Amino acid sequence: MRNLFRSQRFTAILVAAITKTNIYDNVKLMFKTAGIPLISVTIIYAALSFFNPLKAVDTNVLHTLQTDFNLTLWTIIPALFMLILPLFRINIIWVFITSILSGFFITLIFQGTTVYKTLAFCFLGYQAEDPNLGFILNGGGAASMFTVCGVILLSSAYSGIFKDTHMLDIIQDKLLLLIDKIGRFGAMLISSLLIICIFCNQTIASMMSRDLLARPYELTGGSNTELAIDIENSSIVLCGLIPWAISCSVPLQMLGAGYNALPFAFLLYVIPLCYIFTKKKFFVNII
Repeated sequence: MRNLFRSQRFTAILVAAITKTNIYDNVKLMFKTAGIPLISVTIIYAALSFFNPLKAVDTNVLHTLQTDFNLTLWTIIPALFMLILPLFRINIIWVFITSILSGFFITLIFQGTTVYKTLAFCFLGYQAEDPNLGFILNGGGAASMFTVCGVILLSSAYSGIFKDTHMLDIIQDKLLLLIDKIGRFGAMLISSLLIICIFCNQTIASMMSRDLLARPYELTGGSNTELAIDIENSSIVLCGLIPWAISCSVPLQMLGAGYNALPFAFLLYVIPLCYIFTKKKFFVNII
């Protein structure tokens, strides 16, 4: 599960890189476009919680965390670095390095873990002895990113082939006609849904959406920033709603939930719905 969350965080960096935009500017706009959806789904979940209160709470995980880990205030320092340093527009690489190093030394000092074992966690991921904790904490490590890196390399190779051979020109011409009818974000929604259904992967969906729509956006007056935010509000979030996509099937399988849980993933479809109706009114600065 930690691998999945890490992949989700990675998409913001990926989208900024492929669209040649500033990640901090993108994140600010993502917060703005997610504002109304976040308030809306909070109200929805609050209402659902009121009418469907929890009748039992499993405290095994909390008890195991308290007994197996030394949860002092020092343990929040790595997370604080990730939250605070970006506010000062520090390069994201240095933010990661600072957070990782602080977490490394906190593990040594407060958890009493050996240097060898901590390094093993860094490269191979964490493996908890207790199955209750393992369900939540197992995974991570540099090795877990090899697959993601491989997907990016393969996607980049396809991207170069498509660009140099002009294989996508015909599709882009069709997308230009579609943009004339339903707008740039409407075209992005439709194309990203089709890409996700075929490739079942956020990374490939993001890169293919860029390849297909970069030229149509440019020809119709769209900016790279608009392209980046439109990808974030379509390819990234919609991937969690396609049953056979990795971002949907893996979490459901790990949580033991069926596909009937998807209608309750309100944020994933409220974001694009709100954005398509508010884009021209509230986000004219990126159009």
